[in-house]
Amino acid sequence: MERNNIQILIIEDNPADFRLVAEMLKEKSNLSFHITHMQKVSDARKALESASFDVILMDLDLPDSQGLNSLELIAHSNLKIPIIVLTGLDDEDVGTQAIQGHANDYLVKGQINSNSLSRSIRYSIERKKAESVIQRNLDRFELLSTTASELLQSTEPQQVVNSLCRKVMEHLDCHVFFNFLVDEKTGRLHLNAFDGISEEEAKRVEWLDYGAAVCGCVARDGRRIVSEHIPTTPDVKTDLVKSYGVKAYACHPILEPSGKVMGTLSFGTTSKETFRESDLALMKAVTDQVAIAIIRMHDEQKLQENQLEIARVQILRETQKELDRTKRLSDIGTLAATVAHELRNPLAAINITSAVIKRKTSDEAILKHLHNIEKSVSESDQIINNLLFYSKIKNPHLQNLDIYSVLEECISHTQERAKNKVSVKKAFDLLKATPLYGDPTQIKEVLNNILNNAFDAIPNGNGEVVVTSRDKGNFISIDIKDNGIGIPEGDIERIFDPFFTTKAKGTGLGLSVCKQIIKLHNGTVDINSVVGQGTTVSITLPKQVQ
Repeated sequence: MERNNIQILIIEDNPADFRLVAEMLKEKSNLSFHITHMQKVSDARKALESASFDVILMDLDLPDSQGLNSLELIAHSNLKIPIIVLTGLDDEDVGTQAIQGHANDYLVKGQINSNSLSRSIRYSIERKKAESVIQRNLDRFELLSTTASELLQSTEPQQVVNSLCRKVMEHLDCHVFFNFLVDEKTGRLHLNAFDGISEEEAKRVEWLDYGAAVCGCVARDGRRIVSEHIPTTPDVKTDLVKSYGVKAYACHPILEPSGKVMGTLSFGTTSKETFRESDLALMKAVTDQVAIAIIRMHDEQKLQENQLEIARVQILRETQKELDRTKRLSDIGTLAATVAHELRNPLAAINITSAVIKRKTSDEAILKHLHNIEKSVSESDQIINNLLFYSKIKNPHLQNLDIYSVLEECISHTQERAKNKVSVKKAFDLLKATPLYGDPTQIKEVLNNILNNAFDAIPNGNGEVVVTSRDKGNFISIDIKDNGIGIPEGDIERIFDPFFTTKAKGTGLGLSVCKQIIKLHNGTVDINSVVGQGTTVSITLPKQVQ
C-alpha cells in the first residue's frame, strides 16, 4: 500500500449508503482511495481471493448473510486485512461483539463524516500492521523457544535442525534453504540439509569449494552475505540461486564459540526481492541454534568415539591379561611336570620305606614319627596334584549331577580329614530337587577346597560351618559360611590370584582353581568376609534346562 493510494473493499447492498460513503472518501483530497464495491458476502469473498485490499468497509446485514455471521465469513477469507463495520444500528452490544470478533472499528451510519471515516481507516490499517508485527514476533519467539527446548532434549538433533529450517521457510515466506558443513578431510563444504530443490539437483551441488557461490564466500570469510534484487543485480556469486528463481537470499556463517566456521545456513525467497531486518534477525537466531545443535552432535560423536576407544583398550587389557594367564599356566605346567618328575619318585620311595619299617616295628615312638612322615608325604603329593590340576584345567565333562549327594559327600570327607572337630549345620534340602549339569570330579574339587578353607579358618575347633542353598531363578546358590577369623579387606581383591595365600602352609592355588572351574560351568564364586566375624563363600551355578 502506498500512503496516497488505499485499496478499499466496500460490502454494502444499499446503493444510497454506498454512495454516501464513497462521497465522504472523495472529500479527502490528500488521500487517494481506490474503491471496489460488492453487495453480497459471496461476491466479496471471491474478490478477496483474486485482489489485494488495504481495508474492508462492510455492513452486517446483507442479502446472503446476516449479523455477525457476515463478519466471520469475511474475516476468515483474509485475517490480515482490517475490517470496519458500518451499520445503521446504534447498538453498543453489537459494536462490542464486532470488536471482540474480528472488526477493527465500528461506525454508525448517519453519525460519521469524511474526517472520522478517513481517520478510522488510517488507524485501522496501522493498528492491523502493529498487531501483525506483534503476532509475528510472538510466532518467532515461540518458534525459537520451542526449538531450543527440542534441541536440548532430542536424541536426534539433526532432525530438529531440518524441522526448524522448514518452519523458518514457512514463517518468512522463503522457498529454499541450504545447510552446508565444513568437511575437514576434503577441505570443502558438504551439503548437510536442504529444501526447495530436487534430489538430483542436491547431488549436483553436494560439494562446494570455499569462495564458490554465496555459501562458499561466507564460509571463507566468516561473514554474512545478504543478496537482494537478484534478478536485476549482476553478481556471479548469486548465479546458482538465481537459477532456482530466487530473488532475495541471505547466508549466515555457523560459528564455534572460538569463531571458527563450522558451516553455513542460508534462506532464499522467490516471492520478494528484499528482507526485513526482523527477517534477518530471525535467520541469525536460527543459525545460532543450529550451531549449538552441530556442536552437540560433534560432542556426542566424540563421546561415542571415546567410548569405543575405551572399550577397545579394555578389550586389549583383558586380552593381555588372558595372554599373561596363559603364559603363567604354561610356566606352571612346566614347573609341575618338573616337580612331578623330580619329587614324586623320591616321595614314593620314602612312603614305601616308611611302610616297610611300620611292618617291622612296634615301637610307639618310631610309629609316631612314621605317621608324621606319611602325612608330610601326602601333603607334598597334594601340592604336586594342585600344581598339575591348575596347569591343566580342562573343559568340564558335563553330565547329570546330584549336587545334594556330592555336597554331603564333601562335607563328610572334610570332617574326617579335619584336625579340629568343627560342627556343621546343614540347610540345603532345596538341592534334592534341583537338577544340575556338571563335572562331578571338578565340582568335588571346588567344594572340598572351600570346605577345607572354612574349617581351617576356625581356630581350635571352637566354631561352626553353616552350609545353605538358595533358589535364584535360573541359578542355584550354595553358601558356605564360617565364623572364623575372617579375611582382611585388602586381601579380598587378591584372594583369587594364583599363589596368593594367607595360610602358613599352602600353595595359594586352591581358590584360583575353584574360580576357574566354576567359570567353566558358567557360574560365579563370590566371597564376603568381616575380620573377627567370619567368611561366606557363595557358589552360583546354572540349573539344568528342562
